[in-house]
Amino acid sequence: MALEVDPRDVPRRDIAQDSKLWVVATVEEGRVRATWEAYAPGAGAYAARALELWLPELQLHDLLDEVSFLYVAMSRVPGPGDPPFFGDGSPLTHLGFGVDPAAPEDWETARVEDIISQFIDVLRVQ
Repeated sequence: MALEVDPRDVPRRDIAQDSKLWVVATVEEGRVRATWEAYAPGAGAYAARALELWLPELQLHDLLDEVSFLYVAMSRVPGPGDPPFFGDGSPLTHLGFGVDPAAPEDWETARVEDIISQFIDVLRVQ
């Protein structure tokens, strides 16, 4: 089933004005799909690494939440030496997830932990 709402538009209101590129994960027919706003080479691997570091920081109740989207936002194209976490010199601006009303209520949902794990796999090959 094709999504009627563009996934790139879902986190737009929550992302800081300084975010220039982001990727949104949605679940379609049980599989995670990545939709990019301004994709750049190397950004997928960078986003995957940021998610790997974020995963152990999440609380159990967050990991078990059912969500319909997850996103990673950056202020610029990441370079090879950029740290994949928030802080000085990092292009990472936001990591987040949610459900309706931020996303249409008919979007499929999955546990945060499952979306992150599948999203990492998808991003590594981009």
